[in-house]
Amino acid sequence: MIIRLISTQIPQFWDVIKYGAVRADGVQKDNNEFYLNELLLDLLNDKAQCFIRLSPERDVQAVMITRISYDKFTGKKYLFFQNLFSFSLVSDSEWQSDFIYMCKYAKQADCERVSFESSNNRIIELTTRLGCQESFRTLSFDLGGVNG
Repeated sequence: MIIRLISTQIPQFWDVIKYGAVRADGVQKDNNEFYLNELLLDLLNDKAQCFIRLSPERDVQAVMITRISYDKFTGKKYLFFQNLFSFSLVSDSEWQSDFIYMCKYAKQADCERVSFESSNNRIIELTTRLGCQESFRTLSFDLGGVNG
């Protein structure tokens, strides 16, 4: 079962949220404090949303952070999946059910589409099977080793 946490529930789940978010977003340890302070502020002010999947025993199985954004070219709203972290193996049918739930949430929020970035091959494979299509790729280069 997937549920959206309201801002007053964030402190209750904060340890789980921050553990999953730091790992899913690949945050370097030196940047944890800044990243987590910004994330907490955005979650408490409803600038970001947190969804959790609970097992039948009410254990947290997964954490997902989303943001409602605007396309800078069209001005239309979309739901951006900032990150997703799973604490346990989940079946494809459960992911499909979660994806349908998130799409319904996005439609209720008047979003035109959902969007995400991922370097996790399993997530890319699964979402491709669910009908997602690649829009673009983001590549980066660390300038730490460049002299000058």
